[in-house]
Amino acid sequence: MSVLNYTTSISAEKTKSEIVNLLTDHGASRITVINDPDGLEFEYRGLWYRVPADSRGVLRLLEKERNSKAPATPKHARMVAWRTLRQWIQAQLAIIEAGMADLDQVMLPYLLDDNRRLTTYDAWKENRKQIGQGEKTR
Repeated sequence: MSVLNYTTSISAEKTKSEIVNLLTDHGASRITVINDPDGLEFEYRGLWYRVPADSRGVLRLLEKERNSKAPATPKHARMVAWRTLRQWIQAQLAIIEAGMADLDQVMLPYLLDDNRRLTTYDAWKENRKQIGQGEKTR
């Protein structure tokens, strides 16, 4: 099965708590857990970031790759999504601690605008048709 953490039995709530502790231990000053779609927002050195833990894609994959160890239910998909996000955040924090990158580099797509409405990625996605539409040079 290609779904990371698909056999987890750890609740989404426990994993959310672990993520909050990880981010707090690494300097996040405020953290907000979001539902529907799942994810969280956190403030680090005055900048806000939003990272997704949207379980809808996980559920589709669990349904596609039926396995007795991984029930294809919304509850289990949420558990898997949050566990995967935790592992991803741990990896990003390890990269930062190793001096390979700083938080702004690894979290740039998740940086929120001043109104905390759009991430950098969301803004790019909305405007990408405008990017590169100038005259082509050879």
